[in-house]
Amino acid sequence: MTEAEILSNAIQAAQATAAIFSLFLTIVSAYIAALYFFLNRAPCLRTMAYVLLSIAFVALGALAVNMQYLGEGLHTAWLKLPQKATGMEVLGPPIVVRSLFLDGREAAYWASWALGGVVYLALTYLTFVYRWPQRAPQP
Repeated sequence: MTEAEILSNAIQAAQATAAIFSLFLTIVSAYIAALYFFLNRAPCLRTMAYVLLSIAFVALGALAVNMQYLGEGLHTAWLKLPQKATGMEVLGPPIVVRSLFLDGREAAYWASWALGGVVYLALTYLTFVYRWPQRAPQP
């Protein structure tokens, strides 16, 4: 692969990753709204919605793992290039994502999976433990 092809594929991968994150935020927002407005009063429907949420999270997680695998392949191909016209030594997240102990790809990997886990645990709590306040009936 040429440098231009690798960069083009990396940009497309970044766009796909942004789409996955956007879907994640949309699903979480819709689920919280559904819990607030009607699922808190319907235990059977709430359980079904939670199962569907879990399936959606598994599908998004599988897509994220695939994107990580493809990203690693692009990174490996980038490292094999003899000369880079861009001057970038590595292909990966911007410097903002890098930490003291991990490179950018590793830090982004752990941060995204930690975020997904925390959100899933919070939604589990909101679904089965939290007692939603009763709203007054509308006239």
